[in-house]
Amino acid sequence: MSGPGLIRCAGPFVALCSYFDAAFAALARRRGARPHAYPGMVSRRLLERFEYFSSFPGVATNAGERYVLPPAVCYQTYEHLADRELENHPFRVTAAGRCSRFEGARLTGSPECLWDFTMRELVFFGSEAEVSGERRALMRSVAGLLPKMGMTAILAPATDPFFLGESRGKLLLQKLKGLKHELRAQIRNGVDLAIASFNHHEDFFTRRMNIRLANGIPAHSGCAAFGIERWSFAFVCQNGLDIETWPDPVRRFVARHEAG
Repeated sequence: MSGPGLIRCAGPFVALCSYFDAAFAALARRRGARPHAYPGMVSRRLLERFEYFSSFPGVATNAGERYVLPPAVCYQTYEHLADRELENHPFRVTAAGRCSRFEGARLTGSPECLWDFTMRELVFFGSEAEVSGERRALMRSVAGLLPKMGMTAILAPATDPFFLGESRGKLLLQKLKGLKHELRAQIRNGVDLAIASFNHHEDFFTRRMNIRLANGIPAHSGCAAFGIERWSFAFVCQNGLDIETWPDPVRRFVARHEAG
């Protein structure tokens, strides 16, 4: 541990993080997602367009006057696709990166809540029906991966928002429409942890960035987001520290990683 919400990792835990990121990157490839890579900073002006600072005051980590550390990976996908018409859709992008969210008293020395963490996202665009279908397909695919990973988790509607803007009523609409679901894994008796989220953003972000379908109407968008350190932590909580007892695919990956 380096400080509240900051951890140092070594050995098998690093290998586990690589395993889970590789698994979700492979899933993204199977879905036809294009790999992207983004800078380690995002402009304040972009997040202002998304009403981020009014939705989540005090959460962003400043990086000078004009930039902050990214609170999520997907924001830069919208910036990359700004003013673009998507002729072919669903259009899918995947990227991984370091993210930063300062959540005050929630930050401890555990990977349960980190200030600085790794996120893999799969972001997808299309019509409302296409985005809804893509999200359902991803939820099914990830649920299918769990037994191979030796993990159990439940999918449930999320109670925290991905955007609020000026109106708290947006949170109620999010809940009523089921726009955000989380995959929650038990980490100890009576306590579970969100390790992934599956979101339908409707046209909230695409209207602000002028991302359109071939017919000129604003695209809908969604994303699947995976907190890599949380997956690794939940895996250890459910499978223990003895590598020899881990599921074969995980054990073999970690052995190869450790061997260099």
